[in-house]
Amino acid sequence: MRADGLVEDVAPEPVVVRRRGRRVSTGPVDGASREPAPERQQSTENDDRLRGDRPPHWG
Repeated sequence: MRADGLVEDVAPEPVVVRRRGRRVSTGPVDGASREPAPERQQSTENDDRLRGDRPPHWG
């Protein structure tokens, strides 16, 4: 409030809500490395089986 009794037009600061997550971060297990896992070799065995199991109306 000013000396003459008027209220100054001041924008209020935005309210910041910080929510605490439910996830817990833990340290890496012993023997873990930061390197990505090696890519697996893709097998076509299942693909061939699925192609053979198609219904006749699929052509």
